[in-house]
Amino acid sequence: MEKQPLYSEEAERASLGGMLLDASAVGEFASNSLKLMAEAFYEKKHQILYAAIMTMLADGRAVDVLTVAEKLETDGTLGQVGGRDWLNGLLEATPTAAHAEYYLDIVRQKHILRRIVQESVGLESEALISERGDELIQTVPGRFADIIEEVTRKKTLKSIIQWLIEKWKKAHTVRRGFTGLPTPWASLNEITCGLQPGIYMLAARPSQGKTTVEDQLTDFLAQQGIPVARATLDMTVERLLARTTARRAGVSLPKLNAGYAGDNQIAKVTEAGELISEYPMYITDELFDVNAICTWVRAMKIKHDIQLFTLDYVQQVEVSGRATQYMNENQVLTQVSRKFKRLALQLKIPIILLSQLNRGSDKEDRIPTLSDLRGSGSLEQDANVVILLYHDKTETDQNGKRPQWMDVAKNQDGPTGTLPFWFWANYFRFDEAHVGEDEVWAPAGHIEVCD
Repeated sequence: MEKQPLYSEEAERASLGGMLLDASAVGEFASNSLKLMAEAFYEKKHQILYAAIMTMLADGRAVDVLTVAEKLETDGTLGQVGGRDWLNGLLEATPTAAHAEYYLDIVRQKHILRRIVQESVGLESEALISERGDELIQTVPGRFADIIEEVTRKKTLKSIIQWLIEKWKKAHTVRRGFTGLPTPWASLNEITCGLQPGIYMLAARPSQGKTTVEDQLTDFLAQQGIPVARATLDMTVERLLARTTARRAGVSLPKLNAGYAGDNQIAKVTEAGELISEYPMYITDELFDVNAICTWVRAMKIKHDIQLFTLDYVQQVEVSGRATQYMNENQVLTQVSRKFKRLALQLKIPIILLSQLNRGSDKEDRIPTLSDLRGSGSLEQDANVVILLYHDKTETDQNGKRPQWMDVAKNQDGPTGTLPFWFWANYFRFDEAHVGEDEVWAPAGHIEVCD
């Protein structure tokens, strides 16, 4: 049986016809959301037409069947696509642009499949003449790294930051005394000696600030030029970067979203956004399967040499396969935990897994413990360090900041201890609380300093 080429002529024609009908909306989706390049189209004439339309949009020119025909004629490529009659026929065969985004995604999916086949054919050819399979197999992740990044990172940081700024207008420090990756908080660095390769479990009940800790930490490292990868399963990349930008600018996010920010504050978030958009920070909000996430992390390590991976949050990770239909949550989490444990060891990087706590600590109004980790006991077992966040209910909020505890409840390579913090909810920022200041409560217990 003859193999058919991996493309859909109907999808290519329908998506291009939709662009001729509504170039602004469809073109923005193709460019900003799908990051679709001309080579994603299989037929040469479709590549030529798409490239011409995208060039016209970038230049701010009006796009319709007449202006496109003039553009192609000027470029000397009108004949290659079939002339004006072919363009008119394309337009007549597309009654509406309403489904253009659907067809563009088909074009993208077919292009991804063609690239996979191309890499696989090349790999097969090399396997037939190779003498060492162990050496050849190690090249496999690198071969597919570009494809994986393209699939999982449709939106660039720059485009998201620009989108956030427009929305709001309208409405390494030096490492000292420890060998691991630094965190923004000296007291945590002292107790952990920095982030070492392994699993860090950061757990809390909802609204206790675990995502803020992750965000503030990754922002701190990326600001120093340290590449980080982040998988967010609980919110979009846009929401995550909104917090990052607001915190960096020192502007209240609720004020920005409600349209009460002044010109000075807009200027601050604009400046902060420009800096953040250039960071070596790689974020995906589209992966939920544990194998897909691990593959993406490996690709980020090969391509960008990431030094840290974070995931928000572990209870939302899925495990595919027939056997999973018979698994309960504990069994699924056990598989997930073990896979990330192996990943951290293989890549020799710290991996921070955010986790929920059981509701018991809330209902019983008590301080959470390791046994409150929701789901499998493997989460505690596989973690090198477990940090529990909780609100100090014996203290009252002061001037927009809330007293919080950061309890290092497990630390395989050092001491444990409870650290006092202030949580600025509107600014998504954790600040250390220092013992001895009048407005700060005294921490419980003694914190040992790592040698």
